[in-house]
Amino acid sequence: MYKRLFCVTPAAWFLFCLSVSAIAQVGVPVEKEPMHRLKFQNEFVRVFDVLIPAGKTSHFHTHLYDGVSVRVSNAQIIDEVGGGEKSPFVIKYGEATYGARPSPLTHRVVNSGKSDFRNIFIEILPARKAAAVASFPILSDGHVILIDNPRVRVNRLILKPGESSKLHKHSMRGLGIVLHDSTIEITTPNGSPQILEPKAGDFVWQDAGTTHMMKNIGSTVFEAIDLELKHQMSSDITEFASNYAKAWSSKDPESVAKFYSESGSLKVNEGKPAVGRAQIADVARGFMTAFPDMMVTMDGLIDLGKVTVFHWTLTGTNTGPGGKGKKVKISGYEEWRIGSDGLIAESNGHFDQAEYHRQIEHGIPK
Repeated sequence: MYKRLFCVTPAAWFLFCLSVSAIAQVGVPVEKEPMHRLKFQNEFVRVFDVLIPAGKTSHFHTHLYDGVSVRVSNAQIIDEVGGGEKSPFVIKYGEATYGARPSPLTHRVVNSGKSDFRNIFIEILPARKAAAVASFPILSDGHVILIDNPRVRVNRLILKPGESSKLHKHSMRGLGIVLHDSTIEITTPNGSPQILEPKAGDFVWQDAGTTHMMKNIGSTVFEAIDLELKHQMSSDITEFASNYAKAWSSKDPESVAKFYSESGSLKVNEGKPAVGRAQIADVARGFMTAFPDMMVTMDGLIDLGKVTVFHWTLTGTNTGPGGKGKKVKISGYEEWRIGSDGLIAESNGHFDQAEYHRQIEHGIPK
C-alpha cells in the first residue's frame, strides 16, 4: 500500500519535469548569447548586432540595463520571458524602441516568421558619474524626433537622392545607425568631403561636438537613426559635484533639478522630502529667492561606494522678500545615492539650522 502512494508513472514524471522547466529559466548574460553579436563597446554603450534566422530561437538571456533597439528587418517574433509568458510581435523595418530595465529581464526570442529577424541593440551602460545637460538643442529641422526621455533622444533623418542635410552639431555623444545600403558624402567645416558607402545596419560612434553635413549622392534613399545620450558622462565624480554647485549658484532652479533622476528626492535636515524635479526646483527657488546673490561652493567630496558625500558652503545676502538684509555663510553636506541613470536618486542634506537662523537675524559672526 505504501509503495503505491509513491509510485510515479514515466508519463507523469515527464510532465512534471516539463512544468518545472517552465517555471523559471536561468539566462546567460546577453553577451554570451550566440545570436547577440557584440560589435562595439566603450564606457557608455555596448552595441549588439542581433540576427535570428527564420524558424530559429535564441537562448534564454538576461538584460541588465536600458537599451534602444533599431529594427533592420521585417519579421514576426514571439518574446518569451523566463516565467513562460509569451507575447507575439510584428517587427517593422526602421522602427526604434526604448526598453527600460528597472530590474533584470530574462527572455528568449522565437522567430516565428518566414524572414530573418535583425536588430541593432544599443545597451546603455550605467552612468555612475555624469553631469546633467543644461540645454539640449535639436540636431536640425530635418531630424524627426522618435523618442525623447530623460536618458536618450532618438532621431530619424531621411535624405532622398541628391538631398543634403543642414550643417549640424552633435552636442552630445551617441551613435548613428544606417538603415539601408547607401552612398553618402560627409563634409565637415574644416575638412574635405568624404564619400562613404555604408551598408544596412552599419553604425558609427559620434563624440560630442561632431559637426558635419551629409549629402545623399546615391540612387536610393538614405535613412539613419541618430541616438543621443542626454547625460554628459564624466570620468570624475568631482566634475559632477562641481557642476552641481554651479547650478545652485546659477539663479536657475530648474538647472539644479536636472541633476536629479525624474523621481529623485531631496531632503533638507528633518523636513519633508521634495520628490520629483518640480518639487526639487521649488526648494532651490526658495533659497535663490531669499538670497538673490547666493553662491554655493564645493568644499569636498567623499565617495563611500553606495553613498557619495558632497560638502558645500553657501554665502549670500538675505535681501529677498521679507529678508533681514544680513549676510549669511553656512556650511553643510549632502549624502547622495546615485541612480542607474547617473543622476541623484536621493539626497539627504544637513546643516546647522539654528546657526542659519541666527545669521539670518544677526549676520555672519565676526
